[in-house]
Amino acid sequence: MGYFTQERKQAACDIETLPEYFLVKFTVVKKLTDERGRVKFVPGKSVDFEMFKGQPLDVQGIRDVLASYRIITFNGNNYDINIMLLALQGAVNAALKEASDDIIQNELRSWSSATSTTS
Repeated sequence: MGYFTQERKQAACDIETLPEYFLVKFTVVKKLTDERGRVKFVPGKSVDFEMFKGQPLDVQGIRDVLASYRIITFNGNNYDINIMLLALQGAVNAALKEASDDIIQNELRSWSSATSTTS
């Protein structure tokens, strides 16, 4: 189907989670090569998707960015992907903050389970 035949633009993603505020920020990352062949990444245009009282999250906008860009995160597998999935499924700020705290403070990982046991 040609999913990987075309290079997509890259965007960095950052997520901030507070009890009454949620932010997903995407920043386009431009790859530049100087005359010596050294690669440098430069930030470009940014877009913020916010959720707070009276401001619902633009779920379709986030999905459009995810479909159009290769996403770069700092802690994607452990944090960003999990929190973003919850947000895209309609979680409210308090639930996102609770999940965020579980991941950060309690070191909860998506592949672990509260009912798992060790031998």
